[in-house]
Amino acid sequence: MLQASLAHSRAVHGHHGNRGASVEAAFRQFLSVHAPRQLSVGTGEVVDSFGARSGQIDVVIANEDQPFISAVDEPGLYLVEGVAAAGEVKSRLTTGELDRAIAAGIRFKGLQNTHSAGDEAFASPVDLQRFYECPPFFVVAMESNVNEGTILERLHNAGVTSHRIPRNLPPGERSYALVPPVDAVFILGVGAAIFFVDGSSMALQYPDGSRVAEWVFVHTEDAVLIEFLAWLHGVMPRVRRRSPVSMNYMLGENRFTTISQWAAPQPTQPQ
Repeated sequence: MLQASLAHSRAVHGHHGNRGASVEAAFRQFLSVHAPRQLSVGTGEVVDSFGARSGQIDVVIANEDQPFISAVDEPGLYLVEGVAAAGEVKSRLTTGELDRAIAAGIRFKGLQNTHSAGDEAFASPVDLQRFYECPPFFVVAMESNVNEGTILERLHNAGVTSHRIPRNLPPGERSYALVPPVDAVFILGVGAAIFFVDGSSMALQYPDGSRVAEWVFVHTEDAVLIEFLAWLHGVMPRVRRRSPVSMNYMLGENRFTTISQWAAPQPTQPQ
């Protein structure tokens, strides 16, 4: 169906921008049908409570904690605590498009999840560091002009999001490991480039039993979408929250945070 959508968009849309939008919409529709029922699919920007912003993202997968839900093809605004995963969709992957996707991932991975008292996350310690502080970020391409060696090289050389500095921690301390800006790239009819980390619940072993800890290209050909859905299901952490995520965005430093502050008389502000 996605390949048919690509062929249709090529026949109807001569402009590359219109063609890309058509393919993005088709993929969101596909994902909205096959994603777990508690998730919703959309597009738009993601923000965190510290003021960081992701920029426009092709696919945003929202969880049940998301207070803002838009129609599947209507750009919306999402709180990062209510996002399970996000990614970019490419009708044809080129080196330029891959670089743009990496840049989008860097900006997205700069967002930070705010933890509230009583929150529970269910994942391995490594996966909590990789995917709970900021959700996973993927790229899906209908076709590719880039060979797998170049894809792996560019993803490896993209480095880590070292600019993401945890708030409210003593100098020199970190609450999580540095992570790559893109966690996986899936190409229809070809396969997937996936970043494996020792200690993750999604692990890969060498013949000698040692764990893979690097970028690997996995050839799945006709099963790429199944591989994508399985990967997505495996990397999205399960989170149980005790309070609405929107409260972190309302209670700034100048707002009441205790009953005593609320009860205390407030000076009249000049108009």
